[in-house]
Amino acid sequence: MIDFRDSQKEEELSVDITPLVDIILQLIIFLVLTTTFIQNYNGVILRLPRSSTPEPQIGKTRMFVSVDRKGDYYVGRKRCSLYDVVGTIKGTKGFTSGKLWVIIKADRQAPYGAVMKLIDTLHKNRIDRFWLATLPERER
Repeated sequence: MIDFRDSQKEEELSVDITPLVDIILQLIIFLVLTTTFIQNYNGVILRLPRSSTPEPQIGKTRMFVSVDRKGDYYVGRKRCSLYDVVGTIKGTKGFTSGKLWVIIKADRQAPYGAVMKLIDTLHKNRIDRFWLATLPERER
């Protein structure tokens, strides 16, 4: 039988995984940083008032409604009228099952009337599971 193989030494094949490891580490760092920023951001930049009242045990089904210092309403990042806020809440999946909590985040300089108008509108529409978000009081 004739040997058709090259008489020279065969070169060993190897896979260099260094670039693969480098790319994976960069992706992990990117994902960690972006999820940290997303977690801390709920739409509108607000300066919340402080309170010593602990936050109640609220389920995972939540919707954030913000009132800024001008008295404008936001659901997430989207500016809405009061009517649209109620429509968005009622259209949420958890609302019909009664598990939805509405977290009201009002700036400490928001007009009192705007916050009360929101709360009154929630009550009129039988949306009674809401909480006014605050920051924990600083220890002295």
